Amino acid sequence: MKNKSFIAQKAIIIALFVLTNFAARAQFYAYTKSTGTYTELTGATQLLNGNWNDFSASFKTPFTFRYFSLNIFDSIELTDWAGIYFNNINNGLFDIYSTDLNSRGNNKSPISYLSSGIMPNRVLKIQYKNAGFMADAPSFSDSVNFQLWIYETSNIIEFRYGPNQVKSTSYNGDNGPYVQVADPLSISTNFIVLEGNPASPSVRTSNISSSTTLTGSPANGTIYRFAPSQFHTGINDHQNPLGNVSYIDKIVIFNMSGQIIKSYSGNESGDLNYLPSGIYIMQAYTAEGVVTTKFAR
Repeated sequence: MKNKSFIAQKAIIIALFVLTNFAARAQFYAYTKSTGTYTELTGATQLLNGNWNDFSASFKTPFTFRYFSLNIFDSIELTDWAGIYFNNINNGLFDIYSTDLNSRGNNKSPISYLSSGIMPNRVLKIQYKNAGFMADAPSFSDSVNFQLWIYETSNIIEFRYGPNQVKSTSYNGDNGPYVQVADPLSISTNFIVLEGNPASPSVRTSNISSSTTLTGSPANGTIYRFAPSQFHTGINDHQNPLGNVSYIDKIVIFNMSGQIIKSYSGNESGDLNYLPSGIYIMQAYTAEGVVTTKFAR
């Protein structure tokens, strides 16, 4: 392999090769459906555990990830409609179970989050447990369980559904929940809505004004996965996950066990020739946020 060096500010040869040499495109997603065992979170941080109804509550994301054309590095905001927003409201959007949800009572419907794993392969997990339905008041006999998983580095998103007990009337005139991912910079043209049979949904990517809900509740163990399809964070990536990087303050190199191998500041030059052959993780700290990618030596 040829000797390559970089200056971690303007002439960063390695970093520009990995991050900025190629034309940027908006990120889209490939949808797949699978099944797996639904496991409740343990040791999670509770965000809400009272008698909630209309609410929005936020927390700081534990790592930066890419969502469509945005780097999400600030807040994650949850709502009673199970819509998830980023970097303050309306800057990023998931609908995991969009219907009017409600606590079933104090200590009965906690909402929590947990970051598991080791950098740069962490997973952020958000859980709604035994959430009730406003349309089922005052008995609140119906309930749903679901989780959102966001994967560091790969930027994969998963909607995971657990046990549920839902009458059709709890959807208040709809057939089921509304489920989507949407580009906050182009909601009407860049989105995926899942419609119809929750066991085998149809996928809508056009005419969002005509989109409909699922026709029932996803079964226990259902996983809807959305994997980036217009750039890939794997080895020899030829898409730019950041866009045009205007400034790089620091670059950190990790091995695949998450150990820091080397750190370069913004005014330091360096050489990667010393690295043994293998696969590494590079994190670039930029004005736009933190970008993580793999590269091979």
